[in-house]
Amino acid sequence: MTLVLAALLVGCETCDVREAYGEGAIQEELDRAGSGATITVCAGEYRGLVEITEDVTLSRSSTEAVWLDGGGAGPVIRIIDAVVTLDGLGIRDGAADADGRSGGLWIQSDEGLVDPWVELIDVVVRGNDGGGVGLNGGHLEARGSEITGNTGERGGALRVITGDVVLVNTTVEDNEAEDGGAFYVDDGGEISTWEGSVCRNTATRGGGAWLVTGEGEEAPGALSSIGTDWCEGEDDNTPDDVATETTSYDYGDAADFTVSG
Repeated sequence: MTLVLAALLVGCETCDVREAYGEGAIQEELDRAGSGATITVCAGEYRGLVEITEDVTLSRSSTEAVWLDGGGAGPVIRIIDAVVTLDGLGIRDGAADADGRSGGLWIQSDEGLVDPWVELIDVVVRGNDGGGVGLNGGHLEARGSEITGNTGERGGALRVITGDVVLVNTTVEDNEAEDGGAFYVDDGGEISTWEGSVCRNTATRGGGAWLVTGEGEEAPGALSSIGTDWCEGEDDNTPDDVATETTSYDYGDAADFTVSG
């Protein structure tokens, strides 16, 4: 009996949520655990949409893949007025909802006591419709992550309505949109990229990024890049790297620049 038990325990993951718990398991654990919890997720695919309204860390329990799959039903993860860390997760097959929330990850402020402050560590946002990530208030920081193969009307990879985003060593490639193949930055929004890459993104306007011109007292959308590869040749963004209403820019490899609408 001891030998059998030992054999069963070999390679067993310790986690709070398992694929076998079924659709909606992550949401159920979030509701149960409450604010300040750290929730670990076993390897596997998890169907269903997730809403996070309290401070939490959600992470995979091993190096094996964890996918949160929206099944095309809406934004895969919505974060509202919360301080959240997502670590090692994959987010895919989401869709924008009737209110225009981005299909992969949507972050918003409802004028609560705490603006959203979201950290992505080794997160993959891939194959979502309506945009990969949307930020409407607060701060987003992504490190060692990938935002690839998403499509949307404004910002295939990332749309910043209000707030600011920092991308560190993050890959942003093969996204598509009408405006801003990779990035769409609205009035007063800001994106900073450090190293990483922004390549093979396509759009009608602003293949890599579209920056909105500030209206009235609003500041224009702004983008800064330090050591980020904007690629050239067949990997270039189409039709350009960054565009505003009046100007188009191409940068290429390891570009350092700051530009605003």
